[in-house]
Amino acid sequence: MLVNVNKKLMLDDYEIGVLKKYNIDISNCNNLREVTLLVEHFMDNYELDSEELDELDYILERLQERNYYQNTNK
Repeated sequence: MLVNVNKKLMLDDYEIGVLKKYNIDISNCNNLREVTLLVEHFMDNYELDSEELDELDYILERLQERNYYQNTNK
């Protein structure tokens, strides 16, 4: 179930938990694209083991897919 993070951003509990686990601060993000950029930046700039990379990659894919379906004109 999606939860309001702020007035413009909704994430589910799992996504919020993973982002908090890695101290990725999304409090200033206004949309899913900004969150994905933060996750990508984190993945590129920190040494992570394969489990951590898989977990963040999974979140990244979910966010990108939701962003596509919510914000792409079809």
